[in-house]
Amino acid sequence: MQAQLYQSEDTIVAPLSPAGQGAVCLVRVSGKLSRVVVSYLTKKSCNASIFPARTVRLVSIWDGDDLLDRALVTSFEAPASYTGEDCVEWGLHASPFVVNRFLTLCTEISGVRMAQPGEFTWRAFANGKMDLSRAEAVADLIAAENPLAHRLAMNQLEGGFARKITVLRERVTEFAALLELELDFSQEDVELADRTALKELVLSVRMQVVSLRDSFAAGEVIRKGIPTVLAGRPNAGKSSLLNALLHDARALVSDQPGTTRDTIEEPCVIDGIIFRLMDTAGLRESTDAVEQMGVARTRQKLTHAGLVLMVASVDEYPDEAWMNLLSLAGTQSKVLVVLNKVDLPEGYGNRSDWLQRFPDLVEISAQTGLGMDLLRKRMRDMVDLGRLSGDFVAVNARQRQSLDQAASVLQSIAQGLQQNLGTELLAEEMRAVLRSLAELTGDIVADDLLSAIFSKFCIGK
Repeated sequence: MQAQLYQSEDTIVAPLSPAGQGAVCLVRVSGKLSRVVVSYLTKKSCNASIFPARTVRLVSIWDGDDLLDRALVTSFEAPASYTGEDCVEWGLHASPFVVNRFLTLCTEISGVRMAQPGEFTWRAFANGKMDLSRAEAVADLIAAENPLAHRLAMNQLEGGFARKITVLRERVTEFAALLELELDFSQEDVELADRTALKELVLSVRMQVVSLRDSFAAGEVIRKGIPTVLAGRPNAGKSSLLNALLHDARALVSDQPGTTRDTIEEPCVIDGIIFRLMDTAGLRESTDAVEQMGVARTRQKLTHAGLVLMVASVDEYPDEAWMNLLSLAGTQSKVLVVLNKVDLPEGYGNRSDWLQRFPDLVEISAQTGLGMDLLRKRMRDMVDLGRLSGDFVAVNARQRQSLDQAASVLQSIAQGLQQNLGTELLAEEMRAVLRSLAELTGDIVADDLLSAIFSKFCIGK
């Protein structure tokens, strides 16, 4: 289904490069007037002999009688282009004046307008250049901040997810067709779809659907990072630990308790995983109004943390009050006790008491760097991403919803087969499964859903 979200007859133009000064700005023009734009701006006939496809040409761009710029131009003929339409890409000097004037000159031509967010990729989808899962992967690839996120987006862009869904659809379609055929011979009471084989198929497909659905959690960790809260009492060394993990003096460090009043958040990449570190106010009773607000915010962050580094200083004692801090972590949070300041002189503090209470704790010195490599390893090990094979894919929220619907219907079919459900109801539920799977790649999709997906893209995508 090719939804008409935009006026697809228009020729569109937009910069592909982000805003800001640089050496070169790439601008794409896509649509049937692409070559008209070239002729208008260069004052030359833009035919295939002068501007052959996929060949770079140096041209002069004219603003009336004034030379605006000299640029590199590459033309692409439909369907051999990103959008599947005639396209021309311009390599301009990245002067904001030059780029803005160029866009103005383009849109002065009747039938040429600025592209809307995501419109280039939407046209690629509408013209069959990519399915919906690949289109979504374009945005993920551009937003990738670490090697795993990049690999995940590339797997999806190369069709890893689409191939898995295609195989599932083919398996379901085969039996769905037999059920539909049974309906045509309902008067003869013919059973063409073997019910035992159908049940085995349904359970097998459901297992794969559930596995894909559950990959959402790992994907969120890879794409967005895991919220990691550094918590503990004042002066435990949370800010020093943040600085040590970041290799940067990001947080102020002081011997005075209560220095950190607000939450400081910074990303930290460990073995390709983003940990969104949050340095928080020390947990204690205080009469200071601002510090009280900071402590309240710390408690709130703890309830939603994916990982909690509960930091203690070796000169503290794991008494009941400290143990109560552990209960502040969310029920889904993983907690790692970190014993800081172990570089203090031998016999200073309560190291043995901490080790007796928490034999799996990590001993560090944020000041000297002692134990930091082990801490990073333990943090990485506590993030459960499953087995990330070479063709690993992780679904997004939209895909998870469709997969959840498919899994629910497949479960209903399995139960129906146990109860000898009639062919008509089985056929209807199999159609529902196929609809949910078709939504994943965009073969069946509503206009409002497409609009929601592509509206999140930036101009130029």
